[in-house]
Amino acid sequence: MRARPSGSGPARGLLSAYGVRARLATVLLLALAPGCVGELSLDVPGRPTDAGARPGPPSVYLDGGPPPGPSDAGGLPPVGHDAAPPPTRDECGDLRTVSTVHFGTPQPTHLPMRPGQIYAVGSFNGCSGLVVGDRWVLSATHCNQRPGTRFCVDRQARNPQICFTVANVYREPSGSDLTLLQLSESVTARFPELEPVLPITDDLDASWVGRMTEAGGFGQQESGGFNEREFTANPISQLSRDRVVVDGRGRSGVCYGDSGGPIMVVADDGSIRTIGVVSDGDGTCTYVATFTRVDLYRAFIERHMGPIAPPGPPPCGDVTREGACVDGSARFCGPEDHLVVERCAGSCGWDFGANGFRCLSGPDPCGGLSPRGQCDGDTARWCERGAPRARDCGACRQRCATSATVGATCE
Repeated sequence: MRARPSGSGPARGLLSAYGVRARLATVLLLALAPGCVGELSLDVPGRPTDAGARPGPPSVYLDGGPPPGPSDAGGLPPVGHDAAPPPTRDECGDLRTVSTVHFGTPQPTHLPMRPGQIYAVGSFNGCSGLVVGDRWVLSATHCNQRPGTRFCVDRQARNPQICFTVANVYREPSGSDLTLLQLSESVTARFPELEPVLPITDDLDASWVGRMTEAGGFGQQESGGFNEREFTANPISQLSRDRVVVDGRGRSGVCYGDSGGPIMVVADDGSIRTIGVVSDGDGTCTYVATFTRVDLYRAFIERHMGPIAPPGPPPCGDVTREGACVDGSARFCGPEDHLVVERCAGSCGWDFGANGFRCLSGPDPCGGLSPRGQCDGDTARWCERGAPRARDCGACRQRCATSATVGATCE
């Protein structure tokens, strides 16, 4: 995956537009409808196109073996990064901690995934996949895996070495871009720390549009590197037929070699679930990407691997007692160190009585601002433990932008 160039060079991440066009001629496997920016429409079933916005390069399958190396003379410019952390306060107002990694990252930036769940994202050395059961992997049909193919996972992010052989391949029979693969042996017997990430058991509907997701895979990065597990967080922009559509807005997304990799969410019960597998995307790897929905094909999945049981209360992981507001829910660590997720009928904000973020029956002291906050022109505004905070980015000759890691901040 890659990220859009930022500052003096491209930010490190899953996808970037730098130098991609020069490589497209040798990489395109199948030209589809053009990628887009802004509002999406569907001129071709299941393929996003633009309705008047600036067009992107053609949509392509994101697999087909290791991608070509960079063709730009002299290679890529140095990886950009943020300036050194600023002092605690200055004339610009309240400051926030700014991450040095913005987009594609070795660790998820939005989902509270445990290490074992991160290890479940694996590589076919040309495509990606997700362990969804002790001997089961979800991937994309167009990757054309066959019995005897090797699937590899690891604790380390680069060049996974714990490999398994595919014994059986079950392609979804209606023609969707979804394949379930059975491995020849138990994954957890050889790799006990790995935790399969189950398919979602909820039905996706319009209420899911706008929710943040995390996609993972071993695809090409902005430097031209390949076969390193990375993640990128982007919101759902559309649900169409059997597809989940996300738009990286020219900043980040999935790329060549990420095909078959998962797109994951926090389900309403608080568990981490996969809702789709990478199918295709635009040629820059930073705008529109589409994922085959798994909620529509649960019967197919369960017919082979058995019932997808709803989990018990998930552990808190990195979620604290204070908690946070995420996608209209209050998420906090409750009794017996179990994660509590409350869908809010009204607003979610700081509850002084609970000393944390909870669903509120009265007014929100932060007026709807979350800890991640939002940009108000060139001012970054956010909520910190019930207190509205702000930083005037323009006073520091900076601009307000939304970071995948900390939210509204100055850069």
